[in-house]
Amino acid sequence: YPDRTSPVLRGKWLLNNIFGTPPPAPPPGVNTALETKAGIVASSCPFCMTMITDGMKSKEMLDKVKVMDIAELMDQATV
Repeated sequence: YPDRTSPVLRGKWLLNNIFGTPPPAPPPGVNTALETKAGIVASSCPFCMTMITDGMKSKEMLDKVKVMDIAELMDQATV
């Protein structure tokens, strides 16, 4: 549902409007990944993928940068 809100956007709203505090900065790797202007960011760690995905969502870049598991990337490369 691209026209609906996401958990990240709801969380940002809660932090700003209910708790009166800005959301924390995304993980440092997100800014580095964005600086490379890569179209895909890959990770083999499920926790890292979650953190990177959340960071991309918080920067509203998830529609421009695809976050993938290394296995997915390798699968696409071998098709």
